[in-house]
Amino acid sequence: MNENCRNFVLKLCNLAAPLAETHRETIDEWSPGEPPTTIVFADIGQRVVDDIEVLDPVVEKALFLLIEEGMMNSDEELGRSVATGLIEAMVGRAASRGTWDNVRARLGKLSRAHADWWYSGRS
Repeated sequence: MNENCRNFVLKLCNLAAPLAETHRETIDEWSPGEPPTTIVFADIGQRVVDDIEVLDPVVEKALFLLIEEGMMNSDEELGRSVATGLIEAMVGRAASRGTWDNVRARLGKLSRAHADWWYSGRS
């Protein structure tokens, strides 16, 4: 995982304790090795969907803005990790829980475009 991805994950974890807890669980599960970047992002994305109804509105707004910033970032690894890890995991989890429309409504323009593309392939 490159430095930009690490910093992004740190920002996510600093927004909400449950995201930090999920990250710690992922790290522990893969110990002594390092988990693949996509797995780290996917686990956090699933947790976002799991907790979406209980997120503080300020935290929620900051979280979805950060996700959009990750999609716009010029770092290729970060953009790919946000798209194929975080967002695709969010789509899968939300689709399986019947909360896709709720999650989709919170995504920014680029995030939503990728999510819609991913979701359309699931049908």
